[in-house]
Amino acid sequence: MFTLEAVKKNRAILIILVMALLLRLPGMGWGLESVIEYFEPDEWAHTQVAKEILNSVDNKMVPDAKVQRYWTTWGYGAGIGIASYPVFKTLDLLGRALLHTDLTIFARLVSLAFSLSLILLVFLVGQWLFNDRRKALLAAAVLALFDLNATYSHYGTPDIVHSFWFLGALFFATLYFFPNIGAISRLTNLAGKYSWILMTIASSAALAIRFDPIPMLAIAALYLWKMIQEKSSKLALPMIWFLALNVFLLFAFTGFHYSPEDFLKSYKKIVEDNRIESFPYGQSLYKPLAYILITAAGTSLPIILVAAASLLRIFKRKDQPKLKKIALLWSLILIGAFLLVYFGPHLSVRRINVFLPFVALAAAYGLGELLNSGEKLKKIAVYSVIGYTGLLAAISQAQFLNDPRYRAEQFILSDPTVAGATIDYTEYAKTLRMPGPSQIGPAAFPEIIVMQETFYGRFWKSLATPFKIPTCCDEVLHCKNYNQCVSIQAMLSGNSPYQLIKEFRLWHPFPERFVFQKLFGNYETFLGDVLIFRKI
Repeated sequence: MFTLEAVKKNRAILIILVMALLLRLPGMGWGLESVIEYFEPDEWAHTQVAKEILNSVDNKMVPDAKVQRYWTTWGYGAGIGIASYPVFKTLDLLGRALLHTDLTIFARLVSLAFSLSLILLVFLVGQWLFNDRRKALLAAAVLALFDLNATYSHYGTPDIVHSFWFLGALFFATLYFFPNIGAISRLTNLAGKYSWILMTIASSAALAIRFDPIPMLAIAALYLWKMIQEKSSKLALPMIWFLALNVFLLFAFTGFHYSPEDFLKSYKKIVEDNRIESFPYGQSLYKPLAYILITAAGTSLPIILVAAASLLRIFKRKDQPKLKKIALLWSLILIGAFLLVYFGPHLSVRRINVFLPFVALAAAYGLGELLNSGEKLKKIAVYSVIGYTGLLAAISQAQFLNDPRYRAEQFILSDPTVAGATIDYTEYAKTLRMPGPSQIGPAAFPEIIVMQETFYGRFWKSLATPFKIPTCCDEVLHCKNYNQCVSIQAMLSGNSPYQLIKEFRLWHPFPERFVFQKLFGNYETFLGDVLIFRKI
């Protein structure tokens, strides 16, 4: 019951949620005023799916001419369409057809809500896992402060929603298969009572939202392991029902709008569109190292060191066999999840999001042990790690308020040397107030070219090719035009008729980000540098 006493009892987690909200607010309105280009291009893909769903039930809200089939993971966009329909219909505030911006705002609010829910879920899991409220609060706090989690919490994309359902699937599955393994509370008792249906919903949601089969396959493997261990087939029927309901819910979560053939075609299209023809470095060593650096730069290096040390300590201790058992089980499942990422079409920062709740839980165990020791120096170390992680995120999130495109816009509108010049823009570079065409064409020869890192980074410094200029177009992701690739590389290397006249760059003082930027470019490329070139 919501009472003053309940608020006082839970004020620590409420403070953490408020802190998380404040950290995520700077990015909520980012780029919304630019209706020509999406600053975060994947938002367009998922709002397009939402528009298709809305059009199927109300073609006045979304006219037929505004609908375009987009081949992507459909669960998130379909969910946005289904959830937003009664809101927009009931409120009837618009009096016009929906815009992408309307759905983007709604999608960002959904991501934000799931972000706060994920923090609460991590708190609940931490209490159950450690039987220690302090460690549970630490887990919630550090997840709230992870910059990568904060960034995707204000994007209208499926990453945070997927992370919520992935963790939920593992948690509820553990409650179902090992009901006596964790700490007991009223909430975990309630979750345990409904664990079968909750793990089924969570695993099917992960499948629909990200085409992620790992939770479903892991739970199926646990069923088989239990049957072998017990030498009994009594769990065969629940397993069949579990798998059947996963398939049913896959279609239900997408509004029964897509056929099995559609899902197969979409999966193939995603793989094809995100494939690099020739990966320049051996995956066996390079990819794991790259993902370790991605995780450190998206959280903080101290957190990664504490999390790694904590995991080793858990496996070495002999007095906490239940915790060790859960850590081993979840580690095996996460290895499977990482292999899916590892053999994925290309390296990506966003793919680490699903692992961050587990990093937070591991780090919280070690930080909690240090706090519980009562030693002053260890307490200082804990607060230093948390402060360091929070400051890294705060600096990064503040930059959404001063995107380099905003600064470039002011320069273009006020600089007399640019006035009257013909201007073209690469994808993601133009704001609404910037003059001229919205996108550069392969045969265009304007006086001024404005480039943004989300676009030009793929031709230059990227996760795929940190130590060399990639070969056009075999080593370039989303390379649509060979001549354009060569021209962009010539401009960036200074061997072009176009000379760099102005640059608007991001700055981050933390060593994780500095190293990442030197190797791969800015950590969050959707919030990347802007370069302005003039033809000489």
